[in-house]
Amino acid sequence: TNSTQQIELLLTAATTAERLGFTDRAERYYRAVLTMNPQSLFTTLRLSAFLLHQDRPEAALELLRPYENNANDLEAQILLLRALQDAGEPISETLLASIDAEIESLQRLGNEAPQKLLAQYQLYIAEDFAAAERAASLNWALQKEPGDTLLLVSAAVASGQSQTQQEIQRWLAQTGLQDVRIQKVMSEQEVL
Repeated sequence: TNSTQQIELLLTAATTAERLGFTDRAERYYRAVLTMNPQSLFTTLRLSAFLLHQDRPEAALELLRPYENNANDLEAQILLLRALQDAGEPISETLLASIDAEIESLQRLGNEAPQKLLAQYQLYIAEDFAAAERAASLNWALQKEPGDTLLLVSAAVASGQSQTQQEIQRWLAQTGLQDVRIQKVMSEQEVL
């Protein structure tokens, strides 16, 4: 339908604007999608991650609070926990227990587990940077979307994995992918 096509175009425009550093446009496009489809979990998650990357945890919390007691979406709960931490707000034991139980369940699956979720948890919650880099590498071996690359480079920088960072640099040069978020994380490492 026409509205489905419009939503897809707006999401593409939002992610492209985000990658190119046009943050005002990116947010405007994400919010336009949510206006058209307020129940879009995908868009809620993308906008929340965008807002966290922009150091705007309070704005992300507005979107994520409805998922606080929803154990059915681990990615939303991880983003919510990050937003609460970044905003300096209290974190409920129920939320922590729910996330920990899900992660424990996923870890039993080994390499069959959704590595992206494990990497997000290890990087942003557990702060086990080596484990985050391993999980992000496994995820990146399967899918190399810009968000997956950003997760891997963030984990590689946090864990000090210069070999992984060099691999990403080569891949970026080969593909021509431009993403200011990835470049920012990599340039922060150079400053350290």
